Amino acid sequence: MHYIVIRHGMTRGNEEHRFMGRTDISLSEKGIRELEQLKEQGTYRKAEKALEEGALLFLSPMTRCRQSAEILFPGRKGIIIPELIEVDFGIFEGKSAEELSGTVEFQAWIDSGKTLSFPGGEDFDTQIERITKAMNMIDELSEKAGQDTAVIVAHGGTVMSVNHILKGGEFLKWRIQNGEMVTMERNNHLEEGGKTATEETAVTAEIAETAVTADRKENTGHVRRAEEKDIPRLLELLVQVDMVHHNGRPDIFKGPTTKYNAEELKEILQEESTPVFVYVDENDRALGHAFCMHQQVLGSHVMTDVKTLYIDDICVDEAARGQHVGSRLYEHVIEYAKQYGCYNVTLNVWSCNPVAQAFYEKMGMSPQKIGMETIL
Repeated sequence: MHYIVIRHGMTRGNEEHRFMGRTDISLSEKGIRELEQLKEQGTYRKAEKALEEGALLFLSPMTRCRQSAEILFPGRKGIIIPELIEVDFGIFEGKSAEELSGTVEFQAWIDSGKTLSFPGGEDFDTQIERITKAMNMIDELSEKAGQDTAVIVAHGGTVMSVNHILKGGEFLKWRIQNGEMVTMERNNHLEEGGKTATEETAVTAEIAETAVTADRKENTGHVRRAEEKDIPRLLELLVQVDMVHHNGRPDIFKGPTTKYNAEELKEILQEESTPVFVYVDENDRALGHAFCMHQQVLGSHVMTDVKTLYIDDICVDEAARGQHVGSRLYEHVIEYAKQYGCYNVTLNVWSCNPVAQAFYEKMGMSPQKIGMETIL
């Protein structure tokens, strides 16, 4: 499999040398101008040729990557891979090295040769597992399309992760500049300083095994009621939910955003009629949530007065998928509904999200009603 990977254009955060991971910012004027100039110079001709020959275009969901792809390959529809998102820099997010200088956490990271996990952010193993899943997904979709080449527009951290998985060595040595394009191969024979065909096959097998292990990984957490301290994590998860819907129906859903703000969440958490549950790991960090609403129609000439628990929103962190977080949340919601004498549990699922629909059917749900539309 051949990968043609392009790092997104420059943002204001890049210009100011800030740690910009999960913050969703646009390209700067300078970044747009540089990409246009590089395109005119023929820098991306190899990627353009691959797309012309049928290769698929894969993108991180972040705005800066989608903007870059539109500049470089106008009108070309890309496939959003959520796992291609940039690393979570934790407490370093949005700050420059100058602003962090002197802090205990930043100094410890520097002293480690920049190998420590980002405090409060994504650890290295999780990052590698996530990018491995993305690579496997890209390979599978490309193979189904009869292609052995994929064009990817993503982040610096993504490029370093892919190179590290395929070639090993120091993570930071694979760093590239904004707008830079690199090519990589799985099962590569003739890479200078690289591996033999046998060694590359072993790496590929290791990648596949890592993905399987990640899918089977069990979490030792539990489900509890959400509290005010969980609001920052709830907001992060709500962005992930929105991006799934935005990527499926950009004509209807804005993105990236959240359906509730912090103040609204605070009110929801205080109401008994709108219980919110979170699945937390051993460090009490929320890996998923389920927003619920008690519903009952009274005094209707048509409807009976059964009690319903409606699941308004359910989400599993993209980095925790395959760990049965969703099923644990759903099972907890079912038990809660039984305790409160509910007749049924309902939810809505968009047809642009077949993965979610398959999950709910697996959990025992069946269609109750179908919404239809005609776009004018």
